[in-house]
Amino acid sequence: MATTEVLLKTADVLDLLQVKRTRLHQLVKTGAFPQPIRLGPKSPRWRQRDIDAWLNAGGAGGEAA
Repeated sequence: MATTEVLLKTADVLDLLQVKRTRLHQLVKTGAFPQPIRLGPKSPRWRQRDIDAWLNAGGAGGEAA
């Protein structure tokens, strides 16, 4: 049975992590946060499961602050 992949917009990720856009870009650039999927040149999306795994691994403990 196929499951639906949940993709989050940048605004959703910012709300979830409680960080500013510049901090999110820093985390992605340094490899400290999962890379987005590009649906277009201005349409990054993040897999919900990747963010959940990052949070469960303690990614928010200092990285997102």
